[in-house]
Amino acid sequence: MPPPPSKWKGRCEFNASSCNNKLISARSFTIAANAMASNISTTPIDEFGHGTHTASTVVERFVKNAEALGGAIGGTAVGMAPYAHLAIYKVCSNGDCPDSDILAGLDAAVADGVDVISMSLELDEKVPFFQDNIAIASFAADQKGIFVSCAVGNSGSINGTATNLALWVLIGGASTTDRKIKATAKLGNNKEFDGESLFQPKGSPSSPLSPLMYAGANEKQDSKLCVNGSLEGMDVKGKVVLCERGVTARIDKGEVVNKAGGAAMILMNQEEEGFSLNADEHDLPTTHVSYAAGEKIKAYINSTVIPMAALLFKGTVIGDPLAPFVAAFSSRGPNTVSPRILKPDIIGPGVSILAAWGSISSRVPSFDLLSGTSMSCPYLSGVATLLKATHPNWTPASINSAIMTSAYLINLKGTPIVDETLQPTDLFATGSGLVNPSKANDPGLILFSCQTNK
Repeated sequence: MPPPPSKWKGRCEFNASSCNNKLISARSFTIAANAMASNISTTPIDEFGHGTHTASTVVERFVKNAEALGGAIGGTAVGMAPYAHLAIYKVCSNGDCPDSDILAGLDAAVADGVDVISMSLELDEKVPFFQDNIAIASFAADQKGIFVSCAVGNSGSINGTATNLALWVLIGGASTTDRKIKATAKLGNNKEFDGESLFQPKGSPSSPLSPLMYAGANEKQDSKLCVNGSLEGMDVKGKVVLCERGVTARIDKGEVVNKAGGAAMILMNQEEEGFSLNADEHDLPTTHVSYAAGEKIKAYINSTVIPMAALLFKGTVIGDPLAPFVAAFSSRGPNTVSPRILKPDIIGPGVSILAAWGSISSRVPSFDLLSGTSMSCPYLSGVATLLKATHPNWTPASINSAIMTSAYLINLKGTPIVDETLQPTDLFATGSGLVNPSKANDPGLILFSCQTNK
């Protein structure tokens, strides 16, 4: 890596030797968070891994044979802009991201001399832009030629849930890739239902055929969702347990089943989540299946005296013809603040994304798969970084134009992009379509924005 550009004014706020020609600055802005809570970390070090993962997605160098628990193995991991410098501005701590800390970080980034700002933050404010602190700060950055990219949010497939709605910010939704880490539920009647899971046991392609039960058979809401304590008093030991999504995290449900003595878990979607799946790091044999598959598994359980099931682990599979499709969690337009402006602008890969992972609790560098518009945001930021490098005279609006007008509108099958229902989606889910980095570099036409002090 070459040294930082001469204009650079950033600095390291932890051990200076931790910075180098790749990580050229690391600063922490947690003053407001400190005022609201105790035990707040005041260093730029990542607390939960989220910042490491998103930064890796933008600028990570080439890492051969990167994998997560044996999943997504066999290739080289690399960020979208592997030769770009990285500056970290920590504005969240202990899960809290006060506006004033975000604004302090944005002001510092502008003053330090950044070229692109990537904010994987879901900001719930839906107020006029002149009352929106983040919109105002990002507008100030835009006026200085700095490209700003944000996440549309993870509030699901209901119209009007999109956040970060300012015209001058690129807002990205999340789509799948053509990679799946398959785990299949095979029932006692020999019917199979494909799902996904990062839990892929070594040496054994399947779990043993075991009794199968539905956790909600007692008709209790908490039980069917497998929340903490809800399986107490139930005969779970040694069984494959069917749980439904909702209320608690997906991985937490597996921990509840494991603690109760269950042998494995089948996790089914709720109806609104459709066919949108995640490959998660479960601590027991698990497969995450669609709502339609879950309903058929329930019907099988009710149709026989001794329902049985086994899980078949098929590892990394490439080539899903319906990829990309829009993830169920990806927030949707229309733009509730400025309805004439379409949001999101674009979609990018945001489901089961392999990238670096590190936190205060785990200092050993590793990789993990995460899903969210937090993952698609840095991907799009990386595309913008490449465009800014090859077209230094383009304004942020020009880069936005190139990205949006060159987007893909069809999937690998050659049919229109679908959503979590596997039906053709609409502009409130995809914006302009799926980002096409190569085409964006030479789109043929850009809508150029002139910036002037007059």
